[in-house]
Amino acid sequence: MRRRFLINFLLAIMAACFMPTPGEQISAQIKIRIPQPRPERRVPPPATNPTNSSQPAGDTGQPAKTASNETVQATAPTGTMIDDGYTFFRLRGKKDYVDGKPIDMGWSLLSYLRVIGPSMPQHSSFKIVVSKAGQALATTRCEGSVPVVPSNEARPPFLPMTGYCYDDKQLVKGEGKFGVAIYYVDGNDDSEKLVRNYEIDVHKVDRVRGTVTSPQPDVPNYYISRHSEVLSSILYLRPESAAPYVVDTRPDTFGENRVEIVYNTSTTDEGQGIGGQDSFMRCSVDGQRIELKNDRVRNNRPSSRDYQEIHTDRLAAEFKRGTEYKDEINFRQYYVVLPLTWGRQGVYQNFTKLEEHPGRWECTYREGVNVVRTWRWTVRPDGSVAPHPEEASAGLSLFPGGHLVETEIPAGGSFIDRRIYPAAVQAGFIYGHKWQSPEGKAMAARVPEKGKPWPVPSTAR
Repeated sequence: MRRRFLINFLLAIMAACFMPTPGEQISAQIKIRIPQPRPERRVPPPATNPTNSSQPAGDTGQPAKTASNETVQATAPTGTMIDDGYTFFRLRGKKDYVDGKPIDMGWSLLSYLRVIGPSMPQHSSFKIVVSKAGQALATTRCEGSVPVVPSNEARPPFLPMTGYCYDDKQLVKGEGKFGVAIYYVDGNDDSEKLVRNYEIDVHKVDRVRGTVTSPQPDVPNYYISRHSEVLSSILYLRPESAAPYVVDTRPDTFGENRVEIVYNTSTTDEGQGIGGQDSFMRCSVDGQRIELKNDRVRNNRPSSRDYQEIHTDRLAAEFKRGTEYKDEINFRQYYVVLPLTWGRQGVYQNFTKLEEHPGRWECTYREGVNVVRTWRWTVRPDGSVAPHPEEASAGLSLFPGGHLVETEIPAGGSFIDRRIYPAAVQAGFIYGHKWQSPEGKAMAARVPEKGKPWPVPSTAR
């Protein structure tokens, strides 16, 4: 009895402690701590390139250095300059009809351009003037694309401006060599600055239309010869997460710094499929073979950096029936991502670092047993790439981190080369630049010949 009384007494005391007072609502007695969101830490991106991807940054006039790159690699420009390695021209023909017959109206120039400068006002533009014998024939102006830097972010040491310029009302007729003057127009005051004088070599392909029994001449198609660009290879030290050197609508990006090379060909049908599982690279430094951590390469064909034209006729007897005779000429630009890196790699350690092997590099790009190209460049003790002598001699200007590299084509041309024309290569490179340095001239003198430089009629095969 006494034990039951004690138990009831204790229960009454416990109830008095935990019951709410009169008028008080029952509430949770254990405080629940709701975690507050941590403020987002914004890391300013590096300077943005024309394809809206990050690019190297650094102090004006000093080698660029990003937070993830310990190795000095690029120097920011001190004034507005054009990126010669980015420049790419194409032609677009135009025709009309009179009484059912096609009339040649001429061609217009399509220009892919990039300039770089310490400042680049919005609404800046390009002006392109096509001329012959000193007479202006067509003038095109287009507003460039300049990345916007948020006000709360540090201003990068340089900004790029890209342009895709085209006006089908500005027509030019005929073949031959034409001058192309590129002006940068300031978006603040419309002041103009001549940044480059280029030269293009325009050719045509004749075409046939009509029926087998009644063939008729068609309007010719025009194109720019790029035979001189077969040695215009640009090595680019691409920072992590950055886009390629040239415009590409669907580029791969990487979580580490990479090395890529842009190169040019007049391509065979077989060569268009290059870049499969059989693509790899061998490298040596100062004549000594080095073992690469990974020897695989990625070959890419960027969008809008190629064109082809086809000559057609029914002149030879065997083509007066059936399908007409065809002879194609094309020019293509590729870029290959090498299994090399530079600076800090972050969590990736899959690639050989340039700065670990200073000296004279020689790398051969192979597709199985076939040699495609051999490239040579020099890595300084600090890990930076030395400019090719031609960069200063010919007044070449390239995007920070880009350099012309020595290019060697195998004897007789590689399996990807349809046409190689040594005379055009020896006359110059990159739209009219003349070889100035002994190294550049020697490189041009070694170029082999392959195929006919131009399409020929069926009667001249």
